[in-house]
Amino acid sequence: MSIERRYNKRIEYRHQAQIVYGGRGFPVTIKNLSAEGMFLETHLLTIPTGNLVELEFTLGEQNWSISALVIHANRHGLGVAFKTSQPELPAEVKRLLRNPPPLVFGPALGINSNPSY
Repeated sequence: MSIERRYNKRIEYRHQAQIVYGGRGFPVTIKNLSAEGMFLETHLLTIPTGNLVELEFTLGEQNWSISALVIHANRHGLGVAFKTSQPELPAEVKRLLRNPPPLVFGPALGINSNPSY
């Protein structure tokens, strides 16, 4: 049995992000998060523990760029701890889970948002 070392419970939330390491950006999927860190599915990318990374993603209408330290790595992904606590991050996720943004259709998706029929 392992001991829970987190101060706050993680919120399950899948979301696309980018991890910047060694001057290069790589796509990742956020699996869960708290104010202190998150777990990222890395799609075969491995980064050794102890390395600093930058996390970039958009939630709602806000762009996030968070410095983090890789705490653990396994074949499923990376656990990272934020350099500074981000209490507004789980608050924003909870808000989005309560009130998801509406789906937007438009030319970028190849969908005519103003059909003429």
